[in-house]
Amino acid sequence: KMDLILSPHQMYIQIHESIGHPLELDRILGDERNYAGGSFVKPDDFGNLTYGSSLLNINYGPQFEGEVASLNFDDCGEDAKEVELIKAGKLLSGIGGLESQNRLGVNGTASCRASSWNRPPIDRMGNINLLPGSDSLDELIKKVEKGIMMFTNRSWSIDDQRDKFQFGCEYARLIENGELTKVVKNPNYRGRTIPFWSSLNGVG
Repeated sequence: KMDLILSPHQMYIQIHESIGHPLELDRILGDERNYAGGSFVKPDDFGNLTYGSSLLNINYGPQFEGEVASLNFDDCGEDAKEVELIKAGKLLSGIGGLESQNRLGVNGTASCRASSWNRPPIDRMGNINLLPGSDSLDELIKKVEKGIMMFTNRSWSIDDQRDKFQFGCEYARLIENGELTKVVKNPNYRGRTIPFWSSLNGVG
């Protein structure tokens, strides 16, 4: 076991797979189970589940210009606005449109996707953001006695409940006594969603 620092090139896919997909309400409802899997998150987890450490703050930000899924409203006509999904580690809201919100009785987001009148809409994440912390990169590195910093996603695999995962990166540097040292090729890491985010102790 080692400490791990992820660059933004890798963090985006980590958030996508282990936060974005598990919070999609149609997965939690079971609608997606035969297509893209389910989720370990249960309806009564909202407002109760500690998803990560107090440094974990995740929002749905459809209003941010320049992000991939910025929008004013979703395909079901709901006005898009910023929603806190996880605040100080506590799970608050899911990712899903009005229909799924009403079926589950939980808060959601304007992220309903529709392709045709004769196909049911699906819930898919939009702009899911890890909000910045207060540490500089140098400060994060100096905290680490024995660890590794990984850059640029190479491969990923996560189970159909979005719990157990393993990721590979193209490039890494060892961290020894607070300093970046040797280059590492083909680095990989693995874990489980809740323990992984619960061990978060620094955000850049």
